[in-house]
Amino acid sequence: MKLTLTIDNTSVIRWWINSSHVMHMDCTGHTGGMMSLGKGAALSHSEKHKLNTKSSTEPKLVGADAMSIKVLWARYFLEAQGYSDEQSIMFQDNQAIVQLEANRSLSSSKCTRHIKVRYFFLNDKIKSGGLFVEYCPTEMMWADVLNKSKQGRPLPLDQSFLMNVSVDYENIAELLQTHNDLLPNSDQTIKVVILSRQRLQAQSRHRHVELGDDTYHQAGAPRAKTYSGTVRRTN
Repeated sequence: MKLTLTIDNTSVIRWWINSSHVMHMDCTGHTGGMMSLGKGAALSHSEKHKLNTKSSTEPKLVGADAMSIKVLWARYFLEAQGYSDEQSIMFQDNQAIVQLEANRSLSSSKCTRHIKVRYFFLNDKIKSGGLFVEYCPTEMMWADVLNKSKQGRPLPLDQSFLMNVSVDYENIAELLQTHNDLLPNSDQTIKVVILSRQRLQAQSRHRHVELGDDTYHQAGAPRAKTYSGTVRRTN
């Protein structure tokens, strides 16, 4: 699957960050995030959490803190290239986390006091005006494909936004049309296997057409019984 990037506005960096609870054997969570300046993920990341959490809300705060390093790095990198970064927007699909990151202790309770203070690092960046946290519906959380397994219609939807391709993108068709020099070694091997199978199937069909039905049945294929043949044998 090919990645295509388009840029709408270099002064607004949009991030989609989400985390899943208890995704590994040791009951740790997993975080996935992507950054876009228009369409397609210019940066994407997926990593396992280094600590355990007690609720499904806490991993989202842990993941946002882990991704904040990349959020700030992308902002400083673009500024160093001469672009002005007016906003870095972080989208999350949990309103409780959005309030906790923005309000700090005002939205916290005794249930969250065990989270270390360093996870409120985002609050300082939000107050400085360089980072904005906004809520987005789960259906539009395109980074879900980077932190959990998905199937059905949601999978091609997330892939289409991540790679900037159509929802009905045919990966095999694109692979066969791409020159080998543009493919990694693993994809070249897959392409060779697919083409070999297609050639064998084409040769098999061509051989059956040349031999005809009679010769094909003589080769061992069972012949279907007919009414006329049954009558002749009976007489």
